[in-house]
Amino acid sequence: MIKAILFFVLFIPSLSFSKDDTYSCKFLKHYDTTFDYPQNITIKINFQDQILISYIEDNQDLTDSYFCKNCSSPSSRIDIWTIRYDPWSLDQTNFQNARVFEIYAEDLVGHLWRPAQNGVDYQCKIS
Repeated sequence: MIKAILFFVLFIPSLSFSKDDTYSCKFLKHYDTTFDYPQNITIKINFQDQILISYIEDNQDLTDSYFCKNCSSPSSRIDIWTIRYDPWSLDQTNFQNARVFEIYAEDLVGHLWRPAQNGVDYQCKIS
């Protein structure tokens, strides 16, 4: 009996909360997009610490260029922004260089967009 209780106390918490989640996203459709976009995006997020572990577009590691703007829970929308560029700023440099990748928790559809430009949709899955 004591062994069973000890097992549940020590083992079950590690199963209930995954430290890192990986999202593999494949191109779904575009809306007359005028910027270059990847066919595949893979991101790894640590929700416990709310940080982006990796951001990869078509096998190119761009982790140093992005950060988690909103990565508080896998059950809410995830927002990944370019570092140094605010997509909501009216400053021309921000406006021309910002990129945002969002994943909607309810259907795991990702959306890559730039300010004032049509975006690209991706179908994501968690692994």
